Amino acid sequence: SFILALDLAEILVQEYNIPFRQSHKIIAQLVKNSENPEEMLNKDKIEEYILKVEDKAIDISQNLIQDLRNFDHCLEKRKSQGSPSKKEVQLNIDKLINSKDSLSKLYLKRTEKIEKAKSLRESIIKDLKS
Repeated sequence: SFILALDLAEILVQEYNIPFRQSHKIIAQLVKNSENPEEMLNKDKIEEYILKVEDKAIDISQNLIQDLRNFDHCLEKRKSQGSPSKKEVQLNIDKLINSKDSLSKLYLKRTEKIEKAKSLRESIIKDLKS
């Protein structure tokens, strides 16, 4: 899959100062003209599309290409709220654990109110029948 295309676009913006829209235009062309994800991560091909879109030659680091092939590394670089990085996942787990008790108490209060309403309804029906 071309899931790493987003990461490559972000790297072009952050590390090579390519404007966001231009970066995504480069990646769109790269993905469109690549038969598989591995071909998309070809250093020469990336540089070729940067030259076509930005009209400037940029030397992409081979280490960057290697880092992109490492899914764990790419996940950890994602820092936006709700991203799949370990830190963000742990933050969401912690929030859920913290809210579990209050939600449980709220649930119990609501079920108690329902039971009271049910009992009151049955009592009213009984009184009406007699």
